[in-house]
Amino acid sequence: MSNSSQSVVLITGASRGIGAAAATAFAARGAAVVLFARSAEPVHALVEEIREGGGRALAVAGDVARYGDLADAIAQCRDTYGRLDVLISNAAVVEPIARLDESSTDLWSQAIDINVKGVYHGIRAALPIMLRQGRGTIINISSGAASNALEGWSAYC
Repeated sequence: MSNSSQSVVLITGASRGIGAAAATAFAARGAAVVLFARSAEPVHALVEEIREGGGRALAVAGDVARYGDLADAIAQCRDTYGRLDVLISNAAVVEPIARLDESSTDLWSQAIDINVKGVYHGIRAALPIMLRQGRGTIINISSGAASNALEGWSAYC
């Protein structure tokens, strides 16, 4: 288990971009970080980089579109560090970029599974541990496209 003063942060979509930057920033400030993403290789590489710098990190491969994957990641977080202080829901996809009448129904559905249901899955999986602890923070990353819709980005916006 971790030092009781050390925050524990789980970040979805942590393999690149904002997720990877958040993991690096939290680790640099002393937090133990759990990196969750579909792409196992990049999160394992980032975990090694954080550990080489003296940080504490754990890589968990999974898909936010599957509730069980997030529930398992949070269980690993709890088993490794004893708690979960912060959940950052960052995983998202932009595709399909197309007019609705030309869009792929399968890709549109996948975007909703990741971008909408993935956030719900994270909150649903994190709440029980945070409620037992009596505290916790959930941060949902969004995009400017949420308030300034772009043509063809229907599932993302």
